[in-house]
Amino acid sequence: MHSTDGTIRLLAITKQTIFLERISLFFKPENIVLVGIALSPVQGINLIPTISFDVLLMDVNWSIDKSPFLLKELVARVRTAKPLTKIIAISTFYSDPDRNELKSLGIDGYFFRTVPNAASELISCIKIVASGKQCFVTEVKL
Repeated sequence: MHSTDGTIRLLAITKQTIFLERISLFFKPENIVLVGIALSPVQGINLIPTISFDVLLMDVNWSIDKSPFLLKELVARVRTAKPLTKIIAISTFYSDPDRNELKSLGIDGYFFRTVPNAASELISCIKIVASGKQCFVTEVKL
């Protein structure tokens, strides 16, 4: 579900704001707008009901930062607040266990920041997920 002008509105729950700010420079020509950034799961849960967005980008590894939310609980809270939310989970490095867990939680996509051509890969993944399909970026074997 996009806005009436075809723009994809993106909300992020991330601790990696520098990555997101740098990569978001590529969003505008692709009709993707970053409408908000939450710096923690608590901020994100509070922000979700107050903002209109199409896709949620969400960091995977919050438990490392002593967050009160585990991934499963965070996804459940997002789904309770906005059941039709399209979610792309993000990690720094590729992980098969993370990818498989995310699929079992019903997340729509998985992206890792160290993928080659990260900007174009993330934009592609956002568009795929916004269209109602799944996008699970896989590890690149060199």
